[in-house]
Amino acid sequence: MWVGLGAAVQTYLCWTAAVGDVVDHAGQVYSALAGFAAAGFYTIYRAYGARVATVPVQPASRVWVGASLLSVAGALLATLPVAFAFGLAVPTTVAIAYGAARYFSGNAIAFGLAKPFVLAAVWTWVVAYVPSATATDADWPLLSSRFCFFLSIGLISDYKDKLRDELSGLKTFSAHLSRRGASVVCVALMLCSAILEVGEGERWTEAGLALASTSVVGAAVVCYAFRQNPPTWYYDLVVDGLLILAGVFYTGILIFT
Repeated sequence: MWVGLGAAVQTYLCWTAAVGDVVDHAGQVYSALAGFAAAGFYTIYRAYGARVATVPVQPASRVWVGASLLSVAGALLATLPVAFAFGLAVPTTVAIAYGAARYFSGNAIAFGLAKPFVLAAVWTWVVAYVPSATATDADWPLLSSRFCFFLSIGLISDYKDKLRDELSGLKTFSAHLSRRGASVVCVALMLCSAILEVGEGERWTEAGLALASTSVVGAAVVCYAFRQNPPTWYYDLVVDGLLILAGVFYTGILIFT
């Protein structure tokens, strides 16, 4: 649910940044759709991962919850214009392929080296490309900024699971980086995300500043993670919480300006 809320927040802010005005009804519904879809997908994904790793959880219950959330997402999609269905066909296809790879190969494939790049591209497509392309035209600085942001989060999450992945036969991109190298790459991606978001004068909007501020905080968050080797909850609560932090910044900017 934490990731789902983050997806909804990111989508809403990207829509606001693209439109430069208040999000309309379709944008609000689509933001909710992105949230429920992300929550459903990651609930099922993590339940399956827990089953493979023999972690003492209840995968069946999580799969039921995830399927229910995906059903809500499907119901929301039915209320949106047909154009949204075509826009979401790409990430849906990738999600099915990813799920099939994990199911039929255990943890051995799951996109391997390309995993963080594929997931970052799907997140960027869902939360940034579809809103910006629907509202106006594809906003390439926004898309590039979000891709860098999501790729940084994906790489640090992969690095956290480096040992477990190696034991299960999965060789991800992060596994090829040293701790220092991965830290430099992730911090650089966060800073690039911030620069791309407000690099042009007309991009200094409330939503743009909120997204850029989150990326700056994200650079400190990932730097701390690589230096201190924090527990798992840090990644689940703080790193994933960066998705939601942008909404906090956005609300604060609206209140105090």
